[in-house]
Amino acid sequence: MTTPCLSRVWTSHTIRYQPYEYEYQGQNIHAELGRFEVSERHSYPEGHKITLAFLRLKTTSSDPGPLVIYLAGGSGGSAIRLAKVPRGAVFLKMRAAGDVIALEQRGAGLSKPTLDCDERMDFPLDQPGTLPALLPSTGLKPASVSTMTGRPAV
Repeated sequence: MTTPCLSRVWTSHTIRYQPYEYEYQGQNIHAELGRFEVSERHSYPEGHKITLAFLRLKTTSSDPGPLVIYLAGGSGGSAIRLAKVPRGAVFLKMRAAGDVIALEQRGAGLSKPTLDCDERMDFPLDQPGTLPALLPSTGLKPASVSTMTGRPAV
């Protein structure tokens, strides 16, 4: 089953759903965790794929309106994590309007690969760092995170 709005963009076989439960203020919340693949670089659709994740909270309305999509602000923000903290009350109330999608950004939360840094990186504060120096432990190539080139990473 796909969400009507999403099905216009992706075919049903590319979105994978699984049951996802979490606790919010003593209440057990039943949701679905969805995943789909996109190109790492929009300008190179044949290239490497990454997986984006989202939480789907089904509507509580008998006559639902359009889908509500929430994207966490700031780099590295997890929309799914926000559904589990005090802001989660907003997600639960929005279900009265329609299905709620908490969409993870690329590299954040449950999306893959995650770009979390497990180690500390100490760089001098009096000189600029370089992109290659910042990426060695991630396995990413500088071109794969650059938006300035139209070429695929090699």
